[in-house]
Amino acid sequence: TGAAFAARAAGQDLSRDAPPSAEAPRFVTASLNVDFLRPTPIGPELEIRGSVTEATERKAVVAATLSADGVITARGTVVVVRMPESMMTGD
Repeated sequence: TGAAFAARAAGQDLSRDAPPSAEAPRFVTASLNVDFLRPTPIGPELEIRGSVTEATERKAVVAATLSADGVITARGTVVVVRMPESMMTGD
């Protein structure tokens, strides 16, 4: 979600119809906090929804929920930070 938000803010088109050269910026997880609200059943289709609640050039905070059959079973917050170019090229 953080990478998609940054790409959209930069005017990048990451849709399936975009040219193959379109690549989302890379982010890594800096922190993750999850609150388990109730057991998540096995079997029903699960839905994860995330939205960016704070963003800078370097990081994003994403709030997420996990639902089963329309019932939220877990809620979390993730802080992601943009990977430096040097980490992606191995330099």
